[in-house]
Amino acid sequence: MGRRMETVAPDWGADYNRNKLTSVKSMVFCNLWWTNRLANADPNLLGLYPLHLSIFTRDGRTTVSWPRLSTMAEGSPGLETVQALDQELLEIVRRAVTPDKLHRHLALRLG
Repeated sequence: MGRRMETVAPDWGADYNRNKLTSVKSMVFCNLWWTNRLANADPNLLGLYPLHLSIFTRDGRTTVSWPRLSTMAEGSPGLETVQALDQELLEIVRRAVTPDKLHRHLALRLG
């Protein structure tokens, strides 16, 4: 996303990249098993799926950010299922972020 944004920087002028991000990337993903669990728990939760996360870098720090699904699902009969999905996603991100990367000032912003 960051490189694509660079191509329109001349059109955006002073409004381009005011936070001085040096890298912007995103991921969209899903898992059929979780899709089925969400649909069984509350079909309205499918509006939150597939999942997405963003990764950006500023001042030498990389941040991984995503919406906290359990916050958006408050009051849903599938809240417990979404909380389990939130926890699994958190664990996946933590495993993907190695201690070596943490040592290089990696910050996680979770939810």
